[in-house]
Amino acid sequence: MRRFINSAVPKLISNFYGFFQFNKKNEEEQKKIKENVDAALREIDKEIEGPYAIGKEFTLADIMIYPWLERTPILKHLGGYEIP
Repeated sequence: MRRFINSAVPKLISNFYGFFQFNKKNEEEQKKIKENVDAALREIDKEIEGPYAIGKEFTLADIMIYPWLERTPILKHLGGYEIP
């Protein structure tokens, strides 16, 4: 659990915040922001081991990741990004 919380979650959060300035960035920076979010989501997807983030039980990892996954629709609004 600690590895998941210390690696995957911060990457998603930091890259998510990149979208708040998305429209002020040039095309190359916008592409990089989308690639970083995509990479963070793919890393999280690889880490998920069950119905919950790290297995069969609801843990702190789920509590930490849920608010960010719930907010992913705003990425489409801010930068046209849709989760693949």
